[in-house]
Amino acid sequence: MAMAVAIAPTVLNAQTVSTYGTPGLLEIPTAEMFEDGTLAFTAAAFDKTLRTTMTFQMLPWVHGSFRYSVIDGFDGDIGSRYDRSFDLHFRLREESRLAPALVLGLRDFGGTGVYAAEYLVATKTYRDRFKLTGGIGWGRLAGRGSFSNPLGVFSKRFDKREDANAGGISETGQLDFGNWFQGDAAFFGGGSWQYNDRLTFMAEYSPDLYTQERNRVGFDVKSPINVGAQYKFRNGSQLTASYLYGTTFGVTYSYFIDPRKTVAPGGQGDAPPPLKAQGQVAAGQDHQDVRQGLQAALDQQGLRLVYLRNQGSTAQVGIENATYGQAAQAIGRTARVLANQEPAEIKDFDIALMSDGVPLSSVRVNRDDLYELEHDPDAAWRSFARANISDTV
Repeated sequence: MAMAVAIAPTVLNAQTVSTYGTPGLLEIPTAEMFEDGTLAFTAAAFDKTLRTTMTFQMLPWVHGSFRYSVIDGFDGDIGSRYDRSFDLHFRLREESRLAPALVLGLRDFGGTGVYAAEYLVATKTYRDRFKLTGGIGWGRLAGRGSFSNPLGVFSKRFDKREDANAGGISETGQLDFGNWFQGDAAFFGGGSWQYNDRLTFMAEYSPDLYTQERNRVGFDVKSPINVGAQYKFRNGSQLTASYLYGTTFGVTYSYFIDPRKTVAPGGQGDAPPPLKAQGQVAAGQDHQDVRQGLQAALDQQGLRLVYLRNQGSTAQVGIENATYGQAAQAIGRTARVLANQEPAEIKDFDIALMSDGVPLSSVRVNRDDLYELEHDPDAAWRSFARANISDTV
């Protein structure tokens, strides 16, 4: 029997965060979004610059950022520049099987203009782990390789961009509507490779020449190529080390808060993974593929897979729990991961808690019970009553 599957647009969630505290590679933006409702706090430091940014995913298709930056010695005899700026990032279309996600962005639209830029950027995912990004930018993103504004075909007013307030003392709060998408433009681009669930490598081409920083504090730009690596911690925070513009090293740290997710007792984790609809669970997968997917999913839950074997309609797994104070938390999360990974013909899960390779106890969970009790207000004790608990597998 043939089955038709409709391929829906994909919501492209941010995998990496730029030095500007928004979805991006190292310095350039990407056409990604955080999960709806996410608060992202980022600190980035390189050469004489420190940027701290708070980004809020206000709606699934738009996020806003507030940034506070310090540029040492930027204002000469007056001292360092303490700059406040605001960004907006709008998704125009989601990623589909054939087409990339597309985003329109305004950077520093309500600040002094030090970081003022506008951009249109597209990002496409390949084989789940590769992401390619390309875009066109104005303002600071129209430095190296700039060309006449293509919007000039609509109106001559797009051809010239007036100087922003960046040359003088801070005048934060002025909306510089007259400069948006005006002046020369330039292309930018880059890509990321997610080596595993923790480590991601990035490379990009940035047209930003850091003209003001070069003239005022001696920042040197020798190359438009930036490279870096990002490590993702168990709590979801990210640390990125980068080599920027052929002259300087940088470090960026991002921490995320998702108010939709509850925290486990003791602050030891996010809410357990939601159950996929039974019809969405992949069928006919190779055992090795199932094991790899299960191992990756359990790693995200702070659990280690010791073994996996299938006997008839039962999947038997051994796990080590070094994250949760209650064994029931580890068992429940493992059962949900199994339900999302194992093919539909598997009806029961035998989950063994291990210590140094030795099984301590085993719990058998019926797959149908997981779905039946998912939204039951008395799910905790009902699940316990239906589970079959034994000393070993």
